[in-house]
Amino acid sequence: MAGALAPLLVTLLLSWVVSAVVERSMLRDSLQLEARTLSRLGADLVAAPLEFEDQTSLDDTVRSISATADFEYLVLVRSDGSIAAYSGDPNLRDALAASVRSGETPTLSADVLSARSDSVVAGKKVGSIAVGLNTRNGQSALLRRRWFAGIGSLLAALVAAVVVLSLVHIIRGNSARIEEDRRVLRETGQLARVGGWELRMPYGKWLLTDEARAVLGVTGEAPPFLAMLGTQSRALVNCIDRGEPFDIETELADHRWLRVQGQAERGPTGKTLRVFGALQDVTEHHLAREQALAASRAKSQFLANTSHEMRTPLNGILGMTTLALETQLTAEQRSYLEAVVLSGRTMLATVNDLLDLSRIESGKLSLEVRPLDLAQVVSDATRTLSTLAQARDVQLVVSVPARFETRRLGDAARVTQVVLNLVGNAVKFTPRGEVECALADGASLDELVLSVRDTGIGVPPERQDAIFEAFTQADGSTSRRYGGTGLGLTITRELVQLMGGRVSITSEVGRGSTFTVHLKLPRDPSVGADARLVAQPTRKALIIDPAATSRRALETALQRHGWGAVLASSAQDPEAQRFEGELVFVDVCALPESTSAPLDERTVVTVPFGYAGTVPTALRTLSKPLAFEELASVLSSARSRTAQAQAGPKSRHTPVPRVVDVLLAEDNAVNARVARALIEKAGHRVLHVWNGADALRELETRRFDLVLMDLQMPELDGLEVTRLWRAQEGQRGVTPMRIVAMTANAMASDETACRDAGMDDFLPKPIDVARLRSLLASAASAAVPEAA
Repeated sequence: MAGALAPLLVTLLLSWVVSAVVERSMLRDSLQLEARTLSRLGADLVAAPLEFEDQTSLDDTVRSISATADFEYLVLVRSDGSIAAYSGDPNLRDALAASVRSGETPTLSADVLSARSDSVVAGKKVGSIAVGLNTRNGQSALLRRRWFAGIGSLLAALVAAVVVLSLVHIIRGNSARIEEDRRVLRETGQLARVGGWELRMPYGKWLLTDEARAVLGVTGEAPPFLAMLGTQSRALVNCIDRGEPFDIETELADHRWLRVQGQAERGPTGKTLRVFGALQDVTEHHLAREQALAASRAKSQFLANTSHEMRTPLNGILGMTTLALETQLTAEQRSYLEAVVLSGRTMLATVNDLLDLSRIESGKLSLEVRPLDLAQVVSDATRTLSTLAQARDVQLVVSVPARFETRRLGDAARVTQVVLNLVGNAVKFTPRGEVECALADGASLDELVLSVRDTGIGVPPERQDAIFEAFTQADGSTSRRYGGTGLGLTITRELVQLMGGRVSITSEVGRGSTFTVHLKLPRDPSVGADARLVAQPTRKALIIDPAATSRRALETALQRHGWGAVLASSAQDPEAQRFEGELVFVDVCALPESTSAPLDERTVVTVPFGYAGTVPTALRTLSKPLAFEELASVLSSARSRTAQAQAGPKSRHTPVPRVVDVLLAEDNAVNARVARALIEKAGHRVLHVWNGADALRELETRRFDLVLMDLQMPELDGLEVTRLWRAQEGQRGVTPMRIVAMTANAMASDETACRDAGMDDFLPKPIDVARLRSLLASAASAAVPEAA
């Protein structure tokens, strides 16, 4: 070892000496340059002070230069030979000044490097300056560095020698271990069915590892590897020609699946030198993936089938109940039937939640952008929850500011779903008190804020994030006490995010919660600016309601129509006693107290939606939460009461809507009975057929104004009937009939399939009665003759 180290030590010593000499020379050059720079800089700085005899500036300049780490002396001499400033060893002052006067650069010793410069103002010499820097500090530091560097180099050399000898020992001693690692790698490749391959260019020679040959099941020098790639061979060609890496899967002749990865190594000219990569038998993975996809498809099909099978009887339940509600009923009977409707809608909401969650998870939920009246959407949504609110002694209120623009562009169905989920959740977790759904303007012109405030049980801070997760409620006991799947808030958050908004919660246990939704729904451009202005109050109404929130909500609704309001909590309030306006709104709870005030044609009783109690028959009622169209009708009646009394007989030529002919293709007896009754009650004619073949024959025989087509029918389904009839219409050159899908298949893909087949509209079951009547009215308005 000593023999190996001797040359190394000599080399290190010579290197150390040479480095020391070079660094010392570089140090002196650096200091000499610094001295010249300081003298020139000082000469420039003292020129003006010398000219104007500014001793303070001269002293400041000298102090600044004297702060240099290697400073030895500075002498400043005026043009008349007098010393203007000096810093350094006092014993050297006169000698240095004399050298400067004579125009020479002072020289003290070999360790001091000096420089001299003249100060000139406007071409006139006003003085001279000389600066000296010593090299002692730098040389001492240099010497210390060299010693440390030498010792470090020596230690490094010793460590390097030890490391090299150790590495040699390790390499020699670990050859058996390396061979063992190779064996393990080979066995791992065999177990995972992974092998390596290489294609050498330009000769096209294939090289395969033993594992690759085992995976391919080939022997010999020319395995048919390229042929095995089949239609995927283009990926290998692109890799050779363009250097594009690839990762493909291909099926072998024996129905095994092979994953092949490859990349190219290219030379300086861009020419491919070789292509190499790995291949793996992924048959099991491929089959597992196919099974997972099949399971996902089966899940979607199961949900679709379940939805269809549940919607079909729900259509009968809700349809028949709706028809029954339009007959003469006692208050008790009406209350029972409204409970049936509520239960049916709750069940329908659960089905919709499951379908929506499936759509959201698969990324197939889409949004419509259509004009909507946001106030009406919110009102209609909350009114469906009124029965539940009454049962829980909860006051349900909708608040819309007087100057809030309600005409927007968006997906009314999804906004309704958000409102239903939030308000339904609030009512469910509020044993008693109030729930307020309020609209407000957001930060920008098109932003709005929807808030749902309740006085319920509240949510602990640590659970406020978890309640937005699927199948999660505030705690484990909540679901047992209050029920529910825990999907409502999850779907709400996903829908709000899909619409580009956000939802948050503030809550205090025992005091209630507020859910706040920020949405961007553009204002409807078809609504003129004048229509957005709130009219100035020209009429007065009295509002008697014990609930302050309900009073304020009705007041702002009246303000939107140009009405002022006087608020009172009971009929005994002085404001109520003095009121002499045109309308009096009395909450049904305050009705017994209102006997002191006259109940005449001015009085409107506000009652919860679906209220089954007793109200004087002579009085008009207004449902809460407010239906804004109903309120507008009440106000319109008040305005026109006098005009109606003075109006003459109606014109003899009143337009009468035309009775339309409807073809109903439906194979379910209950659903057919519901649809037929709804159509006939609207005053129209309907022909019912039980299967698709009969529907096609009727279409070929006569013309219908509207065709309601079920999808799943015997002989021919609704899609096939529509395709065949649209083809015949094209051949005959006749005006197309309006065909509407009426089906329990409510997935977005179902609607797409219907429209692709040539249908004009989509009416899912359970039938939305208002939507059906709108379709009938649209068909009837095609021709409105005048009465004779």
